[in-house]
Amino acid sequence: PVVFVASKNSKSNVKNFQDYQKQDTLTYGSSGVNSLTFLFGELVKGETNKNLIHVPYKGVNQSLPDLISGVLDSSFLFYSTALIYINDDKVYPIGVTSTERLPLLPSVPTLTELGVNGVGTIDPWFSVFSNNTEQTENLNRVKQALYELAKDEDVRKQLTSLGLIAPKTYKLSRTFLIEENKKYQDLIEKYKLK
Repeated sequence: PVVFVASKNSKSNVKNFQDYQKQDTLTYGSSGVNSLTFLFGELVKGETNKNLIHVPYKGVNQSLPDLISGVLDSSFLFYSTALIYINDDKVYPIGVTSTERLPLLPSVPTLTELGVNGVGTIDPWFSVFSNNTEQTENLNRVKQALYELAKDEDVRKQLTSLGLIAPKTYKLSRTFLIEENKKYQDLIEKYKLK
């Protein structure tokens, strides 16, 4: 999941979503125009009718010094990165993009709770792909090993401690990929993204 955060050193002095709503203009950093963090920024901008000015970086690590120093007002950080800076008291968590509140940030509302529609439909996920269909036996062993690993309680706890949500499903389907592709196409068209 992604967390919408505001810099504690920004002159905007945004500490929560209500403060954000009072702003005319805010900057937000992302890891580039084609990134998920950019998409979240544009979605929040479109749904709240606020002037969020996009500042692209080559990657999230390049944007962090500007966020912490207050050069950037806000950013959309992946959960694991956001936790570090929230725990170090460098940023304010404004809202989370997940459909439910996150285990390690139970007091931070979802953006959907705050009235930002469409955010909860974007659920980042990881998968393992192979283009070698001739190695069926080897691929099945890899699949089984990943499946066993993902249901191991110690692994799940470790994932949670890193700010990652343990997978809900272990099987990737063609239908799921088609639906995901359509979802992003619709968002790109709705917000006129390039």
